[in-house]
Amino acid sequence: MGMALGVERARSISGLRPRRTSSSSTRPLLRRTHSRSSDGTPSGDYDRNVTGTRRIVVGVAAGDGLDHTIRLLERLREAEVETHLVVAPAAAAALADDIGRVLGLATYRYDHDNQAARIASGSFVTHGMVIAPCDGATLRAILYGLASDLVLRAADVTLKERRPLVIGLSAVAEEASEDLVRAASLPRVALVPLSGVPGDNVDRLLDQLAVPA
Repeated sequence: MGMALGVERARSISGLRPRRTSSSSTRPLLRRTHSRSSDGTPSGDYDRNVTGTRRIVVGVAAGDGLDHTIRLLERLREAEVETHLVVAPAAAAALADDIGRVLGLATYRYDHDNQAARIASGSFVTHGMVIAPCDGATLRAILYGLASDLVLRAADVTLKERRPLVIGLSAVAEEASEDLVRAASLPRVALVPLSGVPGDNVDRLLDQLAVPA
């Protein structure tokens, strides 16, 4: 099922042009505010010095390498990072009985199809986004600026707002050499292969997010 979805997504981007790469200077990531949403969390512009915490969007887009996802969420929780989690259907199916554990590690959770979620808006300022694991179809969709689900929409917002986007590459995504070259040339995008020891790879993801390992 997951493979079929990937094939359909790949077909949907044929004929489109990938994002332009740029080395232009970036505007400030964080600005001060004291506004809060109805659930008590900061909304709109966000500054770590105001709230005393960090805010990271976590996307889970692939069904392999999910041990990295669990360890990443555990480490972010230990670091007192406010996490906003979106899990793709293929990843949720692969997690099976562990899905409840994964959802429980996140501060906030969103449905994969809910493009009205606050993380789909650039006015909801974060310290960046990590997608781990990320498959080849998701990586290509990001490169072409597609936003057909909440993981892709949040990634698109992250890039447009010039915030860090850290991509943990699944084994399949690591083989997409042309897409990797394009992704590596995008400003504020970091690619971290998830092959090897999960603990070491999670350290690299946290380092790219500027979260103490």
